[in-house]
Amino acid sequence: MPTTTSLSRADQIGALFVAHAEALRTHVARQVNSTDDVLDEACAFAWVQLLGHPDVDLADPSRVYWWLYRTAQRQAWQLHKRTRRELPAGHPLPSGCDRFSTVPDGSVDLEQQIEDREDLRALHTLRPAVRDTIVLHACGYTYTEIRGQMGVSATTILKRVRRARTLRDRAGG
Repeated sequence: MPTTTSLSRADQIGALFVAHAEALRTHVARQVNSTDDVLDEACAFAWVQLLGHPDVDLADPSRVYWWLYRTAQRQAWQLHKRTRRELPAGHPLPSGCDRFSTVPDGSVDLEQQIEDREDLRALHTLRPAVRDTIVLHACGYTYTEIRGQMGVSATTILKRVRRARTLRDRAGG
């Protein structure tokens, strides 16, 4: 078997890939709770980056592995954030969000309809991220569910809800 020094850099990386690709993916998956696509893409990104970084010394496989791990982990976090920020088109809202304009017997309540329209106008003055948070909260989503949908911290959600309540109170709602 040829020694590592007689192999080209690409062949050395190929040998490292065969030896460590599965372990790298498993290791990144333990730290980043995301989809298989995100994890696969992040690990592939790390391997490609290694090809483009001749300054990474391949002589010590454990150092190369940790370099790959850090690169893949950072990429996975970025990809995960990006995918969590995107609400799917036609995102279904739970029951309770259909309360606008009707009363329990199904008839139209004109006063409620006017108040609902004012609430909707006020919502449109908020930044989109705040508005989406408020709509999900008003529809009965928990902070944990909102955090999962939007990819933000519980503290951020709490601040957005407080900000909206403050604005509502100032407006006399």
